Amino acid sequence: MLNRVTKSPLLLLSRFNNSFVLPHRRLKGTDVVSKLKSHNHLNLPRLPIPNLSETLERYVKSVESLTLDTNFVDRKLNGDVSSFSRTSSLVEEASTSSLFLEAQASLLEKDKKRTSYPHFYFEHLWDEMYLTLRCPNPIHVSPAYVLKPPSSNASVSQTRRAACLIYSALQWYKRAQRGEFPEEVRSQCISQVSTLYGATRVPRRSRDVLLTNPDSSHITIQRGGRIYKMNVLNDQCDVRSIASIESYLERVIHDVDSRASNDDNGLGVGLLTATNRDVWADVRSKMEKTSALNRQSFDIMDRSLLNVALDVPYESQDTLLQRT
Repeated sequence: MLNRVTKSPLLLLSRFNNSFVLPHRRLKGTDVVSKLKSHNHLNLPRLPIPNLSETLERYVKSVESLTLDTNFVDRKLNGDVSSFSRTSSLVEEASTSSLFLEAQASLLEKDKKRTSYPHFYFEHLWDEMYLTLRCPNPIHVSPAYVLKPPSSNASVSQTRRAACLIYSALQWYKRAQRGEFPEEVRSQCISQVSTLYGATRVPRRSRDVLLTNPDSSHITIQRGGRIYKMNVLNDQCDVRSIASIESYLERVIHDVDSRASNDDNGLGVGLLTATNRDVWADVRSKMEKTSALNRQSFDIMDRSLLNVALDVPYESQDTLLQRT
């Protein structure tokens, strides 16, 4: 089964490349975006660290709220609400424990020495939580925009809408690269803009790796279990026209639909991202070791500025199970 999946994890559309392969260059400008995360661009003061008693008090309140959830009490505590009283007692003992006091002192000392990212004492904990979560990324973690279909009397096609969205998103990114943010945006923390484009979370055992690729010049397109690469910036780093993007998307759809009848099952490597992260990490590692094409394909997907899904109509679970 692995060989069938690895046979074509990414379709490069070589017959399209003569018209669309463009030089790989960094976007022109001051490259503000890549520096946002490493610099405190608003010069915000570091958040104060609560004292130990305040932290423990907040913890007790958060635990107490769980006891009000009867489903949680039944499922996790076997109906034993007295466990909260035991927790409260343990927390009270912790307030004078030398172990907890030393940990608090260590946290305060480390925070004094920090001059760059993480800018606040809890940010690295957020990063750890995000990268060590083993649940599937889709739904649970990864953000996505789902566009409503146009009204029945609308004449705008799926490819036209997608092309306009891609064009607008890339134009915004170019302005961000030059630091051309609107006034209302500049007054807010925008450090996470650095991971909006060209960033990917690569699966690894126990802890994933976050990669950023600010000099990428292509996007990836998914449809029918297949993944395509499209270069969207020309050699002057200008965004391709909406018409050009739309034309390419139409060719992708035509290529996928023409292959549908000859496909084994129409399922692609993207489905593996919906499994446990350790399982996905192991499978990806095996696929990368299988062939140079797989490694090249994953690299293209990892460096993509955006991933656009031109999904086919939804199929019920029963239908998918029949196909698999």
